Amino acid sequence: AADTVQMRGTVTEGKKQRVRFTVGYGSEEQARATVNYRHVNVLGGARTAGVEGKWSSLDRGAALTFGDPNIVNKLALNMRAENWFFDQPTYELETKGGRATVTRRFGRSGALSQDRSVTTVSGGYLFEYEDYTVFPDALADPLFRPTLIALGLDPRTGRAEGWLGAVLADFNRNTTENLLDARRGYVLAAHVEKAGVGGDYHYLETTAEGRHYWNLNDRAVLASRVRAASLGGTADPNRDIPFFKRYFLGGSQSLRGWGRFEVAPLAEGYPIGGLTSLETQIELRVPITASIGGVLFADGGNVWAETYDFNLDDMKYDAGAGLRYRTPVGPLRVDFGWQLKKMEGLRINGDPKNNDRRWRLHFSVGQAF
Repeated sequence: AADTVQMRGTVTEGKKQRVRFTVGYGSEEQARATVNYRHVNVLGGARTAGVEGKWSSLDRGAALTFGDPNIVNKLALNMRAENWFFDQPTYELETKGGRATVTRRFGRSGALSQDRSVTTVSGGYLFEYEDYTVFPDALADPLFRPTLIALGLDPRTGRAEGWLGAVLADFNRNTTENLLDARRGYVLAAHVEKAGVGGDYHYLETTAEGRHYWNLNDRAVLASRVRAASLGGTADPNRDIPFFKRYFLGGSQSLRGWGRFEVAPLAEGYPIGGLTSLETQIELRVPITASIGGVLFADGGNVWAETYDFNLDDMKYDAGAGLRYRTPVGPLRVDFGWQLKKMEGLRINGDPKNNDRRWRLHFSVGQAF
């Protein structure tokens, strides 16, 4: 018979209100700061409410959140209202509005559970006012004005605005123990977004993603990722799909041989985004010391102009190496990526001469995927 050990435990209620501040730095966001206030039992029943704010060179704003973990039959409700500003390389976007999501979660019912997998299925609705301006560098180029008009933008200012109403559906299955630094398991995710349920825009977006982490006898981790996405569902995509929904690749989490948003169909040398995107990545992660690791990686992918226009003969590739330093909030990451084939005709900061450099250096927190 198994030995029996008698134990006595004391459980006390934690604080209901929490405030968290974080600061950080990355090669893309540069300096960033966040603040989050959360009440974990507002109105009782483990309902949550909070306020969050963020500032960085890429995005900044504030949001109000509310969550009910069990509105009916283990369905969780989450609501969010926000005013957020995004400063991307190809556009600036201010969005005001909110969304409501209902989620059903399966798995990981207890800390002692043998099965560490979790599956979530959710559906929701968003309604937002979008105000965006594109290509500050391109506005002074008269050759680019026909492209601005074709994209449904004001050729004098590069600006457009409208209301976006859409229904959302998501599926996610995660068998990893720590997604910030996964060592084994897999992730499967799918997203469907149908715009036109109210508002000015009409499109259907579908995305699918898979990640796999293979532990090699605790000596290394072989990580891989594939993500495909497409926008369609309209006869006039340039008018019905807002510019900020178009796809771009490049940066610290996709094609690391290029900078952020540099890989996409071009018009007069400027990336204008596309309606189909494919990304593939593979990494070999090897520990060097207890807190430092090394990475070898290869990335592939591209963005195409038309819906479901996957052309595997027209892929962009890069390869490189990086270092990881383990911290309590995730690994600090430095990656050096080299373009295996130069992307001809690309303007960087409005100047085609800036495209001579075929390498990029990225610094961030957390694994690339």
